[in-house]
Amino acid sequence: MRYLAKGEHNRHFELFTEDGRSLGRVDYDGWFSVHVNLVVRDDVYQLGASNFWNTSFQVVKNDTTVAELKVNWWNNLVIEMAGGSTYLFKHDFWPHKYTLYTEHEKPIVRLEQDFVLSKFSFNYEMETDDNYNEANNPLLLLILIYCCNHRHGRIATGGV
Repeated sequence: MRYLAKGEHNRHFELFTEDGRSLGRVDYDGWFSVHVNLVVRDDVYQLGASNFWNTSFQVVKNDTTVAELKVNWWNNLVIEMAGGSTYLFKHDFWPHKYTLYTEHEKPIVRLEQDFVLSKFSFNYEMETDDNYNEANNPLLLLILIYCCNHRHGRIATGGV
């Protein structure tokens, strides 16, 4: 399945299906802030750093952690969902392309970042492997938008 996330001034990103249905959004407090709200239908999740170095993050809903993200030694993000699924999010050779892998190293989501000068923001095109139901989970897709922006922000500030 294909999705499009449209950014507005790098503070708000809305996720759409290929037929134009909105699935949710990512709302930043400021440009590339580490704290955001993820909104899926009527559910609001808070995603933010859980350590000083901004290398560990938690996704929380009603004081319950639903996902954890950690930067590994290779500067990729490991995503652990509360249900026990683990994923690896990493950038491809080209810095504007990203892939989400299962714990068995199967690519299930591919993302491509596109800078839109008129909106001074990024859009993301996503393609999922329909053999994996979790690849079409709106919350996971919103987390991936955050991961892309986090990676981009680390590069822009001199991080790796």
